[in-house]
Amino acid sequence: GPAERAGLRVGDVIVRCNGRRTRLKGDVLRELGPVAQAGRRLNVQALRWGKGAEPSRVQVSVELGKR
Repeated sequence: GPAERAGLRVGDVIVRCNGRRTRLKGDVLRELGPVAQAGRRLNVQALRWGKGAEPSRVQVSVELGKR
């Protein structure tokens, strides 16, 4: 999907969406708005855990596709 094409992976934890801090799934959904429109962009910052003890920060821009 769009998130995968932008570079997000399963297990990434979204911590910011369009510059706003996110704590809950609802925070991300609120950024999408009541009706997500194809072509709209979300700037996302996520934490990604690898082999080390500390996560790395990942920044991507996700373009929404059609449903």
